[in-house]
Amino acid sequence: MLLAGSALALLACTRLTGAGSSAPGVENFKQSECIGDPANPNERMNVRAEAGRLHIAYHDAHFRCDQAVTAHVSVDGAGVSVLVQPVDMHPFTVSKCDCLYDIEFEIARLAAGTYDVTLDRRWDARHSPDAPVRVGSERVSTR
Repeated sequence: MLLAGSALALLACTRLTGAGSSAPGVENFKQSECIGDPANPNERMNVRAEAGRLHIAYHDAHFRCDQAVTAHVSVDGAGVSVLVQPVDMHPFTVSKCDCLYDIEFEIARLAAGTYDVTLDRRWDARHSPDAPVRVGSERVSTR
């Protein structure tokens, strides 16, 4: 079950391009409750293109228990880069467990064309290493 209405999910909708912009940005961000044990994660993404938007599903996203995450998008020509990371990159305290989550969101206001979409995941700064890790990439076309 996705927590679309929770305060955590509302905090998680972030645009690097700024609110009210006509530039591409993240919309309809949803993060599930913990759905599994990260002992055998199978992190992956699926991208579905529609007119002017991409629907991205990030399955088995590996983060700490009870950790709200956010998605940042950057569009450069035919490249769409997505970074999913915790809302709080410098937490004072952290859970002593990890969980897998399903995350869904849309990238809206894209011009028609073919895009190379990449999705990276980064853990908070209390985890070492905290460098981004590639989850997947996919080429899609919008109308």
